[in-house]
Amino acid sequence: MSSSCCHSPPAKPIPFGRYSLYSLLLSIPLHYLSMGNTHISYNIYIQLLISSIVVLFFGFPILKFFWKSIQSLNPDMFTLLGFGILTAFLYSLFGIFFSKSHPPTLFFDAAGAITTLVLAGQWIEQRSGEKLQSALKKLLSLTPPNEPTPPSTTPIVTGK
Repeated sequence: MSSSCCHSPPAKPIPFGRYSLYSLLLSIPLHYLSMGNTHISYNIYIQLLISSIVVLFFGFPILKFFWKSIQSLNPDMFTLLGFGILTAFLYSLFGIFFSKSHPPTLFFDAAGAITTLVLAGQWIEQRSGEKLQSALKKLLSLTPPNEPTPPSTTPIVTGK
């Protein structure tokens, strides 16, 4: 995770690995449905359901970091990613309920793909940080213990 002022490490680490895996498993059928080659009834609403799970549940840590960056007026990577994810998701949601064209142009798959890729990137960053921390601990364990300085062999001359 980012080490800027508004992103302190949580007390319990976020399981980005599991989140990215589940997000990927849901994003694959979401992309298939968004291609429009299926003749499934309620295809649009299935896309809405799947992308809601990916974006709002698994992507919640990203949206939380986005909101913190907005509140602190300190834009960072999560500001850009949060705007992209929410714009694609909300535009598609608006398109379902208020669009005059049929079928409406939807970007649920884009919101799911961005969320999945960001979660995977956060997982990689988290793993590399853990490996770096363990490597530094091993390196510090190789340092010799502090030895007392040997007594001086030169005689101490007192003032006479």
